[in-house]
Amino acid sequence: MKRIKIALFALLLSIAVFVFNPGLTLAQQGCCSWHGGISYCDSSVGTYVCNDGTYSPSCGCYKALPPTPTFPQMNATWNFSANTNGTYDVKVDLDDSNPSRYSVVLSKILGGDPGPLVDYTSPAFTFKNIYPGTWYMNTKKDINNTWSTVAYWKIIVPEWIAPTPMPIPITTPPPIAVTPNSNESLLSSFFQWLFNRNKSENIAAPTSTPTPKQAPYKCNCAKTCTQISTCAEAYYQLNTCGCSVRDGDDDGIPCESLCN
Repeated sequence: MKRIKIALFALLLSIAVFVFNPGLTLAQQGCCSWHGGISYCDSSVGTYVCNDGTYSPSCGCYKALPPTPTFPQMNATWNFSANTNGTYDVKVDLDDSNPSRYSVVLSKILGGDPGPLVDYTSPAFTFKNIYPGTWYMNTKKDINNTWSTVAYWKIIVPEWIAPTPMPIPITTPPPIAVTPNSNESLLSSFFQWLFNRNKSENIAAPTSTPTPKQAPYKCNCAKTCTQISTCAEAYYQLNTCGCSVRDGDDDGIPCESLCN
């Protein structure tokens, strides 16, 4: 009976060792199965090392993250552009001699992690609608596909001053040069001379009462066409004196016996 108990205990112990030994379990699954089982995990390359010193040809383990590179030393400059809503646009330039990708955030928290995303692919950043106060630009840089440590710059945004409106320039078109025509110039000079001459003559001439000009004919609508001697007198009686009887057919021609 005692021998049976010892044999049963040995069997259970063997089963427990087999079940709870991950190296043997992985070995049965193909990891180092032909190399004496698994010895340890080389986290630098993410592969199991077998008991015979070789690497597992068919299984892998976790790979440790590479060490975090340090953000390199560099200077930054910034300037502000005032908006009309009491804020500024802040533009920052890094003098990075080896530009890369950057994860950047403008925060009230010093050294806060800007996150895993790429925000800029050049060392020039613009932050829109930033209110006055103290801010921290927290920045990481991609160095060999690994985010660096976080570097920060303290940026003090000044009190808001309304932007000065730009004056609108008023442009005056140049005068149009006109070349006078020679004939027109001569004619203008002649008329100017004639005007000056007449003006001087009018000034020099003695003042006299003009004699009224005698009319060539006398108005007499009672005269008939047979009593009128000339066509000119007939027109005078019609147009000047208004003797419409001289134009019986209203065609504008008086005394057609004289004026045809």
